[in-house]
Amino acid sequence: MNKNRKFLLFLSVICLLVIMLQAEKVSSGPATEIVITGFLEGSSLQTAGADIGDILIEYNGQKIKDIQHLGALKEGVTTERVDVVLQRNKKLIKVNIPAGQLGVYLRAFYPDHKFDRDAVIIPDIGRLDWNIGMENSFLAAVYRIDEKLGSNMSYQDMVGISGYGFRLHFFDGWCPSSPDATCGYLCGDELLQDLGYDFTTYLLEGTEVDEDYQDALRSADELSTIIKTSIDNGWPVIALDLIEVPEWGIITG
Repeated sequence: MNKNRKFLLFLSVICLLVIMLQAEKVSSGPATEIVITGFLEGSSLQTAGADIGDILIEYNGQKIKDIQHLGALKEGVTTERVDVVLQRNKKLIKVNIPAGQLGVYLRAFYPDHKFDRDAVIIPDIGRLDWNIGMENSFLAAVYRIDEKLGSNMSYQDMVGISGYGFRLHFFDGWCPSSPDATCGYLCGDELLQDLGYDFTTYLLEGTEVDEDYQDALRSADELSTIIKTSIDNGWPVIALDLIEVPEWGIITG
């Protein structure tokens, strides 16, 4: 395996290593569709008749702009029950459910991004999606990159060799980021090293980090330059918070 393959790695605040790329969101404007991709056990929306593939249109009488907006609408409810409007095969369906958690997995679709004529794009890296059977978004990002550049190891083997499938976490209180492969024991670092990759970690300036990571801090402008240079050299970038939920993604252009 070529030990000189490189890509830049960005890790999260709670997990000691972080970048927040909120200034350069992947999407622009409201989502065109917010689609149900799965249900949690006991989902109130599924019980009311929703199905996978349904599009969420309205919540409590207001048109839903994106997943973040849906969260704000749910928090603003003052009644015990709310109306939710779904679209299925161009037909609108109204259901009435208890206020609170919907119990669904959602995917937001946005208008296609328009690239500049001189944009540099790293081709042939597979898309990330909740429907690909890879529940850990960091490991899934590594899998997609290794699928193109490396040994094409299976996702299941990556869960094993990284140690992610065997670790235990103990917290004084609940840590919502504990499922992250870069939280606690750094399974992400272990995996990249085992696969033979060189990588560099950067953090957004202003983040509270341990003294060991002070040298990795960079301003937003510096990070933008680093990302562009990485792409120009053909090295994909793994980053956190590229969408409206704290999950990992890949910058390829």
